[in-house]
Amino acid sequence: MIGAIILILVGLLFGILGCLLAIGQKIILLHRYHYARVTKEKKKAFCFLSGLGVVFIGFGILLSGVLIWITGSELSLIAIVNGLIVGTGMLVIAGIKYI
Repeated sequence: MIGAIILILVGLLFGILGCLLAIGQKIILLHRYHYARVTKEKKKAFCFLSGLGVVFIGFGILLSGVLIWITGSELSLIAIVNGLIVGTGMLVIAGIKYI
């Protein structure tokens, strides 16, 4: 039960950070390296795609926590794996395309 609550809180934290990155364009949340390398013309697209990737990771963690709380099954961790795959893919694509 406590593990599910921790997963839900971590998922919410990732969701908030992703929204700050995507909507607020807080590129400094990622790393100073990215802050210095992304041009002003590409900043909006980079922040949106990276923020969306972080939101997907957070959603996977959040969904997994909710499913573990409801079902008690460890198979609910599949949601984390899916969120990590999609979110990390989006972060890698943003890094390759805009940096």
